[in-house]
Amino acid sequence: MTDQRSASPELLAAAADAWRFRFTVECDARLRFRELASRLERLGSPAPLAELARRASADEARHAGRCAQMAAALGRPIPAEAAPPPAPVAPRRLDPFDAVTYELVAACCVAESVSVAVLTALLVEAGDKTL
Repeated sequence: MTDQRSASPELLAAAADAWRFRFTVECDARLRFRELASRLERLGSPAPLAELARRASADEARHAGRCAQMAAALGRPIPAEAAPPPAPVAPRRLDPFDAVTYELVAACCVAESVSVAVLTALLVEAGDKTL
């Protein structure tokens, strides 16, 4: 973690809030990928697809843990309460196969691409090699 002594309390609070928000995003993704794995299995999709979704869920849990550590290190620990499940993003009119395809594109192509772009930009600004 970078030296916090030179940062203002306002900056530290903003950084902690950002990590708390990222925690929420990662938890949402963890639950979304877990649900996608179940739905892929129910639809009879190839087993490797469901396994990839389960691995993605585990990755998101690890990311959430790291975000929680960062928030706590900045003085804003994450409450232990469970997050509510994320709402589906697929339109209700879609059949189950099209809905899971829609959710996969939303989670894997769109949301993960945005997360990588945001975190890459934050890493440059943070200058923290532990991240």
